[in-house]
Amino acid sequence: MPWSSCLKINETLLTVKKGKTNFIEVQANNPTNHDIVIKRRTVLGRLQLVRSVTAIPVKLREETIENGSQVDQTCKVSECSVAFTDETQSVVGIPDHIKNIDLKGLTPEQRSVALRMLAQEADAFSQNDDDIGCIPDLKVTIKLSDDRDTSTKELHGSAKTALS
Repeated sequence: MPWSSCLKINETLLTVKKGKTNFIEVQANNPTNHDIVIKRRTVLGRLQLVRSVTAIPVKLREETIENGSQVDQTCKVSECSVAFTDETQSVVGIPDHIKNIDLKGLTPEQRSVALRMLAQEADAFSQNDDDIGCIPDLKVTIKLSDDRDTSTKELHGSAKTALS
């Protein structure tokens, strides 16, 4: 997460009109006493296509009255599911800039796993020629072929000498 772990981003079900939608409202809760700044272009989540939402009947049960006061009602949900069609499953959650990746040589199971991985790791891929992607947890050890010092002071001295 590129923001404070105190910030809570809630899942939301909303209807997006056809056509180009530039903005959607995202509810974020900051339970702390200080401001949390979220940088521009920070990905807060992913839009997922849901074909239908089926309401599940919920039965409230009342507990007996004890000592003259009523006990709070409780609610129990036994099942909740979302179904995707094959048509939408391949498109859901994958941004346009990586939708055209060739997965023809994969089995249906491998294709499903690859699509899920692409949706989860979509930020790692560049969106255009000016973008380099983003992998915040990536750590790379680069072994150099020579022992030349690359510290800032050494490079500053070399640059200063070259410019004079």
